[in-house]
Amino acid sequence: MKLYSKPAVTLPMERMSASGRFVHSYLITGDAGAGKKTCADYIAMQLLCSDKNGSAPCGSCRECSRVQKHIHPDYIIVEKSKKSFSIEDVRAVVEDSYTAPNDCDRKVYLFADCDGWSDAAQNATLKITEDPPDSAYFIFTGQSENTFLPTLRSRSMLMAVGNPSADECAKALSELLPDHSTDELLSAAKSTGGNIGRAMALIQGDEELINETSLARDIVDSLARGDEYRTAVLLSKAAKTREGLRRVLCAVSYEVRDSAVTRTVTPVEGEKLSRLGTGRLLRMYDALSAAQSRCLLNCNADALCSALCAQLYS
Repeated sequence: MKLYSKPAVTLPMERMSASGRFVHSYLITGDAGAGKKTCADYIAMQLLCSDKNGSAPCGSCRECSRVQKHIHPDYIIVEKSKKSFSIEDVRAVVEDSYTAPNDCDRKVYLFADCDGWSDAAQNATLKITEDPPDSAYFIFTGQSENTFLPTLRSRSMLMAVGNPSADECAKALSELLPDHSTDELLSAAKSTGGNIGRAMALIQGDEELINETSLARDIVDSLARGDEYRTAVLLSKAAKTREGLRRVLCAVSYEVRDSAVTRTVTPVEGEKLSRLGTGRLLRMYDALSAAQSRCLLNCNADALCSALCAQLYS
């Protein structure tokens, strides 16, 4: 298994592997497509590998192979009984965690995509994260650390998974999708802010992602032109769901961020975001980032878009 630009996961895991002592609870945060589940697999391999290459899992032994195929009896991917993990789901894991592992000396539980789970369900994990069974380890993933209660965060190792640079993303894509041109890979990497999972989906023709990327480019175009009315219309179009809106705003923020840093961006019909000035771009980026965070909360998407549009043109 190869992790691309994930030092927040690989470095602490390698240090713990070298010492032979691992923490029992991990919180992995990052955007959809950033590789949170791949990082979870890597942690499970660190804990279960039977033939380590120094401080890293070998990736090829029987244990590593079964982890990567998600068929290892001691790597339990917890299923949701509802839209999000319920208190009953968590209690079932708590009970099972006190039973002995099947094939290894350890067992690992993955709670993937925890966004939206209740405080009651999280509180049910406190017993096993504060005083876990010696053989049990727990991995939780979510888009933001605010997904998790402070009590759970304080009992876990937080690993924030970021995206690599567009060039690093394109290099990774060239290994994962060797049949595509360098220009196509780099364009997808730039459009998704280096998010490898989303870039792969874009190249492979994910219709929803293609539409969101096109909408984000139209919003960037309207910002470059200073067309506040068109920006408002496009934001309203993106606001069908909070998650869809968040993804579009994320794509727009990538363009604004890159333009603020380099003071140049690919022209859109002759316009350049960099003409707005670095200070204005940074304020726009802050507004877009704050709006993305609010999309994760129970907010009104239309009201959020109206407030954001006013901020972008203030």
